[in-house]
Amino acid sequence: MRGLRVATLLASGVAMALAIPATADSRIKIDSVPAQYQPAYSMSIQPVSLGSYRFEADEQTGRVRVVVEYAYQIVNPGRYDPGPQPSMAQIPGLTWNAATRSAVYEANGKQTVCAVAEPGKHLKLKNTGACTVTATENEHTTDDGWSLHHPKTIDTWFQVQ
Repeated sequence: MRGLRVATLLASGVAMALAIPATADSRIKIDSVPAQYQPAYSMSIQPVSLGSYRFEADEQTGRVRVVVEYAYQIVNPGRYDPGPQPSMAQIPGLTWNAATRSAVYEANGKQTVCAVAEPGKHLKLKNTGACTVTATENEHTTDDGWSLHHPKTIDTWFQVQ
């Protein structure tokens, strides 16, 4: 009798889980970059943070990518320093909609407009705020075959609101 109750509860739990519609991944990892940067012509190492992000589209291919820029404290303002390299990622499900001139993320039958083209000759996208990029600081362990290393990183994530 007890086994029958457990089986019934388990079956109803599975049925309830299947009845809840699946949602898109709330966070998709874009990249991991070093959490520190040594500017050119400087001996000091600066912490890195998420600076800005934007969407770029190629109208011919229908591809869209996310470009993430990183920020750090500039210690020699008179000297050129390229800074940390930006991260660029094509997110599965993120495409160009030529009819609406917008970057659209589609998952599980739901479409979210992430950016729209501004009027004008050149394709420039304006974020809608429905898709964002966030960052977390982490420590990743790597093994070089002899030693373990624990570098701190900035992990960037694509999120749909």
